Amino acid sequence: MFYFYIFIFNIAFLDLSKAFDKVNHNILFQKLMQRNVPGVLVKLLHSWYGCCSAVVRWGQNISCAFQIQCGVRQGGILSPVLFAVYIDGIIDKLEGVGLGCWLGDVFFGCIMYADDIVLISPSVHSLQLMLDVCAFFAQEVDMRFNSSKSVVMRVGSRFKLPCKSVMLCDIENHCHL
Repeated sequence: MFYFYIFIFNIAFLDLSKAFDKVNHNILFQKLMQRNVPGVLVKLLHSWYGCCSAVVRWGQNISCAFQIQCGVRQGGILSPVLFAVYIDGIIDKLEGVGLGCWLGDVFFGCIMYADDIVLISPSVHSLQLMLDVCAFFAQEVDMRFNSSKSVVMRVGSRFKLPCKSVMLCDIENHCHL
């Protein structure tokens, strides 16, 4: 027997604003300790990031050195791993509330690559709740979403029908066709 299902997906593409630059070191070290990373490695990273400094060059002028308080090193070999540890909890929270798309008992309602997040939901209401979870998580880890680079769309047989607006961090976004 062959069954034909009509699938409708509501998809949000989210961008974390300057995410690698905004990683809060204290939160990162707490997350590493919660994952049972050896204390000596956490102390090494704490020392390494604690002594980072920079200067600003503008034309021929160079500023005084200042300490870098947050962020992971751009191009650093550990930076993608450290950022993944920092932000991974967002998937756990989304899966934990049971929203989004599931295939059997496998959650595929959230796909991430670096600082880009894709939320997939069968309903606009569920998508809004997922956006709320993401906004709350972003506040917890001191991050912000770039609403000008975030977009919502609908895929499926009813993609042309108007869809209710959704909000990301108090900014309205309409479904794009």
